[in-house]
Amino acid sequence: MKNMKLFSVLFLALFVLAIANVQAAFVDVVEVEVEDTEIHTSGITILDLERGNEFEVEVTATALGNYDDVQMEISLYGIHSEHVTDITGTFDMDNGTTYTKKLTLELPDRTDVDEYTLRVRFEDRVETQQETYQLSISSQRNDMMIKDVVFSPGTSVKQGRALLTTVRVKNMGDRDEEGVKVTFEIPELGLKASDFLDDVEFDDSETSEELYVKIPNCAEAGAYEYNVIVEYDDGDEEVTQSGMIYVTEGDICDMAEEEGILVPTTLVTVGPATQDVKQGVASIYPVTLSNTGNNAKTYMVSVDGVSDWGKVSIDPAASVVLQPGESKAVYVYVTADEKASEGEHIFTLSINSGTLTLKQVALKANVLKGDNGLSLKKVLEVGLVVLVVLLIILALIVAFNKLKGKEDEEDANGETYY
Repeated sequence: MKNMKLFSVLFLALFVLAIANVQAAFVDVVEVEVEDTEIHTSGITILDLERGNEFEVEVTATALGNYDDVQMEISLYGIHSEHVTDITGTFDMDNGTTYTKKLTLELPDRTDVDEYTLRVRFEDRVETQQETYQLSISSQRNDMMIKDVVFSPGTSVKQGRALLTTVRVKNMGDRDEEGVKVTFEIPELGLKASDFLDDVEFDDSETSEELYVKIPNCAEAGAYEYNVIVEYDDGDEEVTQSGMIYVTEGDICDMAEEEGILVPTTLVTVGPATQDVKQGVASIYPVTLSNTGNNAKTYMVSVDGVSDWGKVSIDPAASVVLQPGESKAVYVYVTADEKASEGEHIFTLSINSGTLTLKQVALKANVLKGDNGLSLKKVLEVGLVVLVVLLIILALIVAFNKLKGKEDEEDANGETYY
């Protein structure tokens, strides 16, 4: 008898709870679609959603009464500590009227391939109704993401300085990727550098080598857009990221603005670029430097490409200091070795100021055979020997004449008369 009473109490409690639940249902959820795929409260719906992208949830429901200030909220649960949710503004519902609301959720980058719970909740000032759906998130076959871009020295770099960029990528697809190409570019400055990642395994991350570009010495100071491009799946797919790099004024730009036009502050004039150079004889290549800027500058004159067949000397010196408005001439002496091969030889003349190369000129020396195979030094030596011989002969003649004059005088003093 006691058991019967206990059973009656439990049945009544369950009945009241069921009535309460029926009363809590103030809308009839007609349909729920995720990216045009209908989902149901029973079973598991498999969806192919791209991590890191947004997807749309469309909910259609019919009001079972008149309600004011209703809100609909959708939430995706089970993604680490991420809170993925969206909610509508308040709206009124009239009995028997069907309403369709579209909300958007963003699937986090680190979403695993797994099952998750999507909850759709309706709530007014008093009542709440919730529907639960089970989703299985799959991944694309090929899917890469850019996790991080690191710049050295930073996003601000001086004119003429190097900018190093490393890019970290993650394979979000369900297969390993080979030959992933990572490119950094600043299109407006014409700069680009690339690196290849041989193998990026599924759900793993890799970092590129440092991508080197050099900001032009006289690039205009200001903001420039950069692009990071990651190409994968044999180049058929790519993912990009853009941002801004800021170029600031440096101290090696050899240009000045005149009437809105950039002009060099150093003028370099080189004499005849091609000259005949006899074996063993020096030829002169004159260079004129003019400093038209507002500050004193030091210039270095150097020559490359002569050591295999000749020698170079620079007069007055390889280093020249010019005050503002000053000009100086520098003479480059090129001497072909006595055994230098005849014909055209090309060498390079460079003018530098600090780390900046102002000008490079290709010069030519047409090496000719020396006169009778004698160098200038030998000619001088032979001339000196001839001069010494002449002096000796002259001295002998003078001495001989003096000796003869003395003998004639003795003969005159010793004459006898009969």
